Amino acid sequence: MEEYVQRVTSLGAYSPQDLPPEDLDQVLASLKQETLRVEVAKLLRPARVIPVSRAALQRLSTLLKFMMTPAKQNDERVQTMRSLNWPFLIICGLCLTQKSVETMKRELFDALIEQVAKTSQDHIQAILKDDEIRKIVLVSCTDQEFLQSKV
Repeated sequence: MEEYVQRVTSLGAYSPQDLPPEDLDQVLASLKQETLRVEVAKLLRPARVIPVSRAALQRLSTLLKFMMTPAKQNDERVQTMRSLNWPFLIICGLCLTQKSVETMKRELFDALIEQVAKTSQDHIQAILKDDEIRKIVLVSCTDQEFLQSKV
């Protein structure tokens, strides 16, 4: 990991003004993509530690209630999250607040959904076995039809 950090910090040692325009565009696109990956990794940190924190459980509860609100069910991001499998939806809930879902840049939201779908099976099993998470889901999910379709 230290090598990765050194590589990233060494980027300040080169001069982008010396690059040809086509290389500049490629470098910029690569940096944007890598920045998104790092931002997503930072956002997903709360779900990486089992047992999860009380704050993460509260976020999950709040986000599930938000997603069950009839007024929000037509929101594109809510629909995207509702279409996720339970483990992926739970991961999003542990990490995201209602406000972050509503205000997040589209490209970051899309990258987050893409990365969540790559969660390891071992981690998914740990999340699904966690009694606190299960209790929060059952209490917070007011749409029984939705709950039954996911379980």
